[in-house]
Amino acid sequence: MNKKFILSLHFYWLLVFGIIWSWFLVWEELRYGSICPLLFGVPACYVILSCFLALLISHIFKLKNIYFYIINMVPIAIALYGSVFQVFWDLECPKTSSGIPMCFISLGIFSSIFILKYFLSKMKND
Repeated sequence: MNKKFILSLHFYWLLVFGIIWSWFLVWEELRYGSICPLLFGVPACYVILSCFLALLISHIFKLKNIYFYIINMVPIAIALYGSVFQVFWDLECPKTSSGIPMCFISLGIFSSIFILKYFLSKMKND
């Protein structure tokens, strides 16, 4: 197996995992309400799911990389904002069953997707 295939596998795995994970969070928001913090009146988990789907679509349809990076900066900014405010102020991100704030996980996933896309775009087709 070559490096590009392995990076692509990780890239798609993160996107699919993110879509499934954020879908469950949206589902919980729809069922119980007030699970996700609001961004301009819209639950943040809706925005995050939309960004995961937009990233997948932009990658599958091979849109210019700049569109992918711009789309990816939205959830990175949201997750960074949530993480900083989770640590230093009173914003409450939804937490996993083990108590880890999901904004931390989101920041890690979207940052990893950004880095993987960068390296994949620099590799020549083998």
